[in-house]
This record gives sequence, structure tokens and C-alpha cells, in this order.
Amino acid sequence: MDVVIECKDVTYSYPLAKEPAIKDLSLKIERGKFYGVVGENGSGKTTFCALLRGFAPSFYKGELKGEVLVEGKKTTEYGGELSAKIGYVFQNPFTQISGVKDTVFEEVAYGLENFGVPTEEIERRVVEVMKMTDIEALAMKSPFDLSGGQMQRVALASVIVLEPDILIIDEPTSQLDPEGTESVFAIIKTLKEKEKTIILVEHKIDLIAEYADEVLVFQGGQVIASGDKGKILSDMSLLERGASLPQVAVLGSMLRERGLPISAMRDLRLKDVSFSYPGGFLAVDGINMEIKAGDNVAIVGQNGAGKTTTVKMMNGLLRPTGGDVLIGEMNTKDYTTAQISRIVGYVFQNPDDQIFHATVESEVRFGPKTLKLTREEEDRRVEEALALTGMDRFKDENPLNLPLSTRKFVTIAAVIAMGTDILIFDEPTAGQDMAGNRRLSEILKILHGQGKTVITISHDMEFVAANFENVIVMAKKKIVRTGTPREIFWDLETLENAMLKQPYVSRVLGALGIRGGIISIEDAVEGILNR
Repeated sequence: MDVVIECKDVTYSYPLAKEPAIKDLSLKIERGKFYGVVGENGSGKTTFCALLRGFAPSFYKGELKGEVLVEGKKTTEYGGELSAKIGYVFQNPFTQISGVKDTVFEEVAYGLENFGVPTEEIERRVVEVMKMTDIEALAMKSPFDLSGGQMQRVALASVIVLEPDILIIDEPTSQLDPEGTESVFAIIKTLKEKEKTIILVEHKIDLIAEYADEVLVFQGGQVIASGDKGKILSDMSLLERGASLPQVAVLGSMLRERGLPISAMRDLRLKDVSFSYPGGFLAVDGINMEIKAGDNVAIVGQNGAGKTTTVKMMNGLLRPTGGDVLIGEMNTKDYTTAQISRIVGYVFQNPDDQIFHATVESEVRFGPKTLKLTREEEDRRVEEALALTGMDRFKDENPLNLPLSTRKFVTIAAVIAMGTDILIFDEPTAGQDMAGNRRLSEILKILHGQGKTVITISHDMEFVAANFENVIVMAKKKIVRTGTPREIFWDLETLENAMLKQPYVSRVLGALGIRGGIISIEDAVEGILNR
């Protein structure tokens, strides 16, 4: 963990205040992450930002207990050089405007002048940032002739142009229309891609859900919840504590209360996706695929068809060399593999590529522990995953001492414990006996019933016919057919092109002249009786 800011037991009171504005605050800010800071008015968000920037107590005075560290050094020990490290956009844009410059261009350039940046460099950076923030047309206007929304853009530009590594932005969209708000978040997204550390106070919670990595929820001067945005912004108990939650999260909660199993409602789409390995080998060639949230899908095809490469692009282990992989509205190009793995879980074809702990329980616990869950939630996930997969009886064993077929269930348990919305299983039936396949079928049924999206690669056509609603057929690096198992396994031309076979019962009944979409023993019994 590369910590850039740390608060240690921080309590801060403004002069003459009866109560602290920030109480007993301890947290770490990691470099390159985007933190959304939310909470009701008066909860301490702006004071928190002022502490990080060093305005409190150096400017606002008051009493500070504990330590605020920026790159390991106390903010109280910094002088003016802290302004070069941390850019700060005030909640009120009128506060940001210097009042000593006649034009917007000069206003944006003012900070660079104070840092002694050469004139040519100033002009280049100002032009670039004004274009980024869409204020080029305002260049020769007086800052005080602007609307509130235009002034917010100028304030943002005047900080971005300084190119600080850390940006603290306090409600930058409060006076912007919806289109302007989206454009400001697009700017912030661009800054994130440049690996800036961003701390953003914002009431527009749906945009925080879309763009932030982690969320800090303030109430009464304290952080009452923090962590991955998916975990925090789906916690309905926060509504009772004055926090806002995304509309989609509230909708999902209400639907679950009505008995509809639903997860985060993220469709998975591949748009004209290709992938070439180093050396130029083309493994996937311009495929298009859409898997709806909650679908239970099998991917089948000959060896070398591109199946594993395709699913590895779904969870960020591989990045497309062409096209886009979208999880809901998230483009995997914009997120790290670690971030994507919190949404898309992947069980490797070879379990030994995934196992690295000394006991089964520690292997399964590793993922939930990285999510910084409460101990109770961590224990619950681990226990449920072990029980579901039947690995609870091996929890104290070294997984590498277990048979290959059992090790596969260890890795399945480890991924299930992560609680992802989408789960990918790569050849889970390989090496399994009948009992193992039955257990797999039960696991898939339960996960599907929970509203999870389940994607499974398999060469076992009987298993595919019995367990999946939809089948995607790949051949020669492309998708050649999608449909239900009944449709796929009676499309003999597609099966031949993909070097696949019907389930045995389909072949036997077909040889007897009994067709009609038979793909299971139950179908065969009905077909024979009704012949």
C-alpha cells in the first residue's frame, strides 16, 4: 500500500467551538486512488479537506490533536511547499478567484506565475487546461462577469494547471447543470487516468458511484463507513444515518425485499473485441457478446477457439488489443485488475495457478480480507463458501495436499467468498467424478438463484445441456452461434464447424430417428414413449 496521506487519531476544533468538528479520525489515503467523500451537511467533510491541505489549523487556527501526514511529514511542518503537492478547489468558487487579475486567462495563469514557471510554459499549460475544462471562449472575460457555473470551471482550471499530485475538490458541480456536471466528472476521470490522487466532496452520489474507487461516509465529524464503493454504496443501513445512496442500489434493495433476486444489475458486453498475444498471435478476432445480469451461460468450442482468452478479458487479467469490454457502464480499460476482480470473479482452469496459502481456510479468507470487511462479515462469507463447496471438512488442510478435483473446489470457494456479481468458471468439470459434477451443478444453481451472473467454459456437453440457459459457441477465434442448449445441440452444422458433439443421449436418439431437440435422459424417455 502506497500511502500518500494519513490521519492518526485526529480531533480538530474551530476557535470558540463547543464541540470538535472532526473526532478521533484515523485513516489512510492511497496514492492514485479516487476517494468520494459523502455525508449530510455539517458532517465534517469540508473540515476534513481543510485538515488534509493544512488550512486547519494554520489558517483557521483552532486546536488540532493527533497528526495529519502528507508523504510522511506533518502538515504543520510544511510551509508554502504543500501547495505544490496538494491542489485545492474550494466549495465556493468566489473564494478561489484571486481578485487581482482582469481576465480568465490571467486568472488561470496566476498560480504558475507565483511558482516562477517560465512564460512559454505558462502559456502552453494554460491553453491546454482551458481546453480541457471547456473555458476557452471565456479567456478574455473578467472572472467576475461569469456565472457561478463558469466560475467553478475557472476555479478548477486554476488548480489543475499547477499539476499537483493530489487534488482535493470540494463540491465542484454544485452550480453546474447536468451536462456541465458530467463534463467536470469526465475531467476528473482524465486526472485519475494520470494517476493523480483525488479526494472529492460531492452530494451527487450516483456520479460518485460511477467514478470513485473508495468512499468515505461522514457523520457528526466521524467516518462511519469507508471502503470499496460497491460495498459502501450498497449498505442500506447508511440511509438511516443521513447518507445518500445511488438510486440503482436503492432500487435493487427494494426489489430484493419484494422477493426478486437481483445483484448489481451489470450487463457484460464485448464490443468488437480482439486480442493478440506478444509476438502477434491473434487469439480472439472481433467478437461481440452481451450477457445480461443474472444470466447462466456456457461458453463452448474446440481447443484454441479463444474461450479462455475471452473470459480473461472480462475480469481484466488480459486487456483487449481492440474493442471494448464493458461491465455495466464500466470500460475495463479504465480500471485496474484489482478493481475489476471485486465485480468479476474468475476460477482458473488450473487451480494450482490460484492457490498460495497453507490452509484451505486461509486461502478462502484471503479475498474477503482484502475487502476490509468487518470480522463478522468476513467470517460469514468464509463459512458460507466453505459449506457450499463442501470444503469445510478440509479447512485446516494444506490445499496443495488435496487431490486436483478437490483443489478446484477450494478455488471455487475462494472466489465465491469475494461476493462478486459475476463469476467465471474455466473448465470446472475437468477431473470431476459424478459426485463432483453434482456438487458443481448445485453450486451453479444456488449462485444463479442469488441473482449472480454465471459464465462457465466447459467441454462436457452433458453438463452444459443440464445446467445452462444459454450457450455461446466459439470457433476459430470468433463467436459462431448463441442460443439455448436445445437450439445449439441440434444445430449440427454449427457443431461440426466448431468440432463439437451432441450429448450422447442426443446422438443415440438421433440414430434411432428420434429428434425433437432431445438433450437429456428425461427428454429421451418422453421421446421414446411418444414415438
